[in-house]
Amino acid sequence: MKKLACIMLTLAVMVSMFAGCTKTEAPEDNTNGQTQQEEQPPSDSTEENGQDGETADKSEKVLINVALLKGPTAMGAAALMNESENGFVFGNYSFEVYNTPDEVTAKIINGDVSVAAVPVNLASALYNKTEGEVLIAAVNTLGNLYIVENGSSVSSLADLSGKTVVMAGQGAVPEYVMEFILSKAGITDTTLSFVSSHSDAVAAIVSGDADIALLPEPFATAAMKKVSGLNIAIDVAEIWDEYSYEEKGVANTLPMGCIVVRKDFLDEYEKEFSKFLDEYDYFIDVTNDEEEIDAVSEYIVTYGIVDDKEIASESIPRCNIIFIDGSKMLRLVDNFLSTMYEFNPKSVGGAIPEEDFYYIRN
Repeated sequence: MKKLACIMLTLAVMVSMFAGCTKTEAPEDNTNGQTQQEEQPPSDSTEENGQDGETADKSEKVLINVALLKGPTAMGAAALMNESENGFVFGNYSFEVYNTPDEVTAKIINGDVSVAAVPVNLASALYNKTEGEVLIAAVNTLGNLYIVENGSSVSSLADLSGKTVVMAGQGAVPEYVMEFILSKAGITDTTLSFVSSHSDAVAAIVSGDADIALLPEPFATAAMKKVSGLNIAIDVAEIWDEYSYEEKGVANTLPMGCIVVRKDFLDEYEKEFSKFLDEYDYFIDVTNDEEEIDAVSEYIVTYGIVDDKEIASESIPRCNIIFIDGSKMLRLVDNFLSTMYEFNPKSVGGAIPEEDFYYIRN
């Protein structure tokens, strides 16, 4: 917390210097531009909300409306959200947290927001649905799927032979990833028993109706806190890596979440969006700093991203929150989408995106 306070002070000084030394640039304003947001504290600004790119006059900064999906894809933004609310960032951002991908999809397609954090396969589907009007700019989470077991019979993928795994995500990434690694390992007699949500999978473990489940973080942590003896038996991303390609400098090669941007917004406000990426990248580093996890977990709960601070804190290291852009992002995402396409073309929107899907900064 002490370190974050120093960061806030440093940024405040930098903002002051920036405002005083660049008179030819648009000076700062006090407009927070908050969208309707149940969990985020209200803005102190008395200005009316604006659409992305709108400003009340030429002296105000461009407002960037950002949609976040509840869970790991949004956790890395919590510190940025807090600093933005308190005026310690260069950009002018408004954040909204949503419960389902469908809500975020509608917002980005309709232009209600210009930037969003979504699953990687959904980014591809949005690109195809909008005929290239939604682009991917960065990967923000890597593999965070785990096989948990109430017992000690599973320590490798081969141990799942003849067993039942309770899981959500039928017709989505969890199913395709599990089918991919099981088929590569030559395991054909594992039963994937689908439930409607990750919460239902946790409930099945808690009630004793299931002993083995596939859960993403932070659900895996939530389940382990509720069931004594429940443990992580398999890190699914590690198995994925055995059949994927080698990429240096990453925890794994299974990209799960990403940042997307509308092309029309990017064409007009590329400088402002690039600044957003820089600040987002910086605060992801803050999120992963052991000294800051307690404070960041508080922000995560405050903004309704995860409901329990202890669960948020314990799950952050396994969420694999990261910032990857440029050519490394392209390689990770292209490999992932190609694999998903082999299992079901609909999972990526019917086609693998063209190279213009990837926004790579100069």
